[in-house]
Amino acid sequence: GHTDPPASCTALTPCTFPLRSSPAHPAALAGSPLSFPPPSSSVNTQACIKHRTPQGRHCLSAASFFFKVANIFTMPNIAYAEDGVALLKQWIEASKDSEVCLFTGVDQGATNARVAIGRANGEFTQICKFQADSTRALLSGLVAVSDFVQGLVGGGDERPVKGGCVAAAGRIIHGGSCVEITNYAGGEENQLMRLDELPEFLFPKSHTRFLNDLEAACYGIAWLNQNRKLGEYFEQLIPPAEHKEGEACQGDSILLRPHHYLVQAAGTGLGVGLMMHFPGDKSHNVLPLEGGHVLLSPVGSADGRRAEEDEMLRDIAQKLYGGKYSLEYEDLVSGRGLFSLYEWIASKNPSAPTLSSPGEVAANANKDDPCPFASRALLLHYLYLARNSQNLVVGLNARGVFWAGDNQVSNSKFVLQNAERIQEELLCHPKREWLEDVPVYAQKKLFAVNIAGAIYIAQAYGCF
Repeated sequence: GHTDPPASCTALTPCTFPLRSSPAHPAALAGSPLSFPPPSSSVNTQACIKHRTPQGRHCLSAASFFFKVANIFTMPNIAYAEDGVALLKQWIEASKDSEVCLFTGVDQGATNARVAIGRANGEFTQICKFQADSTRALLSGLVAVSDFVQGLVGGGDERPVKGGCVAAAGRIIHGGSCVEITNYAGGEENQLMRLDELPEFLFPKSHTRFLNDLEAACYGIAWLNQNRKLGEYFEQLIPPAEHKEGEACQGDSILLRPHHYLVQAAGTGLGVGLMMHFPGDKSHNVLPLEGGHVLLSPVGSADGRRAEEDEMLRDIAQKLYGGKYSLEYEDLVSGRGLFSLYEWIASKNPSAPTLSSPGEVAANANKDDPCPFASRALLLHYLYLARNSQNLVVGLNARGVFWAGDNQVSNSKFVLQNAERIQEELLCHPKREWLEDVPVYAQKKLFAVNIAGAIYIAQAYGCF
């Protein structure tokens, strides 16, 4: 779901962000702007620190060797970020006279995995990315990266990586011990991944967590808020009917209030999370959702668009489900959904150009002289996102919405140009008065929000 550089690139620009407050352990979070539950099981801290033995190194290499020899899948082509790796080497060199303290954060979308390493002061840098279309390929890549980082750190008995977190586009199941990446090709072997399968050097046992990708994005947004950086990366797309004290919305100042906030990101699928705040809470807690799979609501019967929409929804549902099911919002609010909308529009308009991907549709809609058919498809894509927002805002009693993700940044100019039309769609609901005071913030600048959230959680669950 990310707008990434081509797979052929060999060097990436690292992202380095200092965390103003980086807790060393979950217990230290009690009085901080973010708080997390403690790890589910207790561990022997000394044993955790001392696990990195020569035998462990051999086992890790054996795992990598097994993946290659068995030829279960193709080893991914890993693009290391030269600047990011150089910075990691500097951190290691600077800690040569003391214990190295590192954390691993991974952001896994439907096609690309991005790996970052952070340190105790909260700074983090992306060191590589690689393509993976199954959990087996993802694990293969992580084993290779683990070997690479272990080679940089060198020998010694202490364990330099204190905590890890993998943010993945899918459901976290079995009490948090397993993730199901639903955008991967079918079959449990390709879609499921367990915590105990991760390479232990980068992901120490009992100090590693899986997060849903939007769960990580929520924690990343909370981190931006804590560091007063929300206004640097998000802008107010739809203002509330009445500006309220504490709901800053002028210039670069955006601050969260003690309310629930809905977070959505349209990419390969439609990710949804909820930042929750209840009376007495010192921070926002996060609930991962699967709100993209809510069934789509049509416009009212008196709406002039109803007849055409019924035809379009029927045709797309027939193509996707053979007419057996209604459409989900994700069927239209995603990359494939955008392309489905364009294909239907083009089928009714012989003069529409032939486009072969959702990226082409978005690019043609965002041109200075836009293609009207691509523009209509992209507008419908956002109108359905607004409908998904209104349903979830009303149902979950959210008081603000964030539209996040790289694709949102790419489409920011188009969205701003159509903000009034999108607002009309958002407010077209029987509970309009519940929605009028709900601001919508749209991401305007690229930021590794999922990685920021993953690194923060890795620090919270770290072994010290």
